[in-house]
Amino acid sequence: MQQLKTTDNGGFPIVLDDLRWIQDGINLGFKGALSAAGIGLDTEQGAVLSGCVESGADITSGYIVLNGEVMFYPGDLAILPIAGGSEAYFELDPAVDAAGLKTFQDTVTHDTYQIRNARIVVSASPPANRLTWGDDTGRTILTWEENLNGIDDAWHQPDAAGEPALVGSWVQSTGSVPRLQFKKDKHGIIRLRGAIKDGSVVVNTLDATFVLPVGYRPSNNATGAITAALQSSVYGTVFVQIDSAGQVNVIGLPSSLAGAFTGGSDFISFDLTFSTIA
Repeated sequence: MQQLKTTDNGGFPIVLDDLRWIQDGINLGFKGALSAAGIGLDTEQGAVLSGCVESGADITSGYIVLNGEVMFYPGDLAILPIAGGSEAYFELDPAVDAAGLKTFQDTVTHDTYQIRNARIVVSASPPANRLTWGDDTGRTILTWEENLNGIDDAWHQPDAAGEPALVGSWVQSTGSVPRLQFKKDKHGIIRLRGAIKDGSVVVNTLDATFVLPVGYRPSNNATGAITAALQSSVYGTVFVQIDSAGQVNVIGLPSSLAGAFTGGSDFISFDLTFSTIA
């Protein structure tokens, strides 16, 4: 670390090199603190330290590392969504504070108080070396906290576009009964919630409902009990087995509720969690 030594008496004239020495010392402190999180101030890649996330059509304010500097980003209103084929990226947006206009000894005036904030630019032709915020799909850069702790996944609904299909005669629930969904949190825990209907639960027989994608599967078979509603008024338990290939099976045991869940108010309702980590 470096600092300006101020313990000697007698005084000396302060020059710009002295102020530069102090500023470099402060930057060195930032480098040391951020290196603990794997963020280097000397890299072109940069990072988002805080904020800078989507909020409706806006991007919130926050702090970033850009070209070796910690900068404040004041946010943008009504900038989202990003147009197709374009990219949003950070760049330096320098300004000056009028209070820093100084007259030097040679009688020439100079702006000495520089404000080095960042801004987001949207372009279909971004520069080669840039810190990208996102594109027409949304934000693609992670914040420091997200890189450190991970992020929760969005909910996925079987039978929706791009999602796993329900198999056999099983279909999503309708009306006020929540539909079957699944997600993974930042700790690798998978949760299944919601209901399906129109399939059958048979005693001592595995019946497949759908297959979880890679990354959402247990390392070993996961099992649990879920709620079932049969013939509109009979409630009971159905058992679930999820194998390491991701197949979500339901099975009836002699003590559980079994039958064809095809009535208007019949369904089996998942509320189940398991880990993807062995």
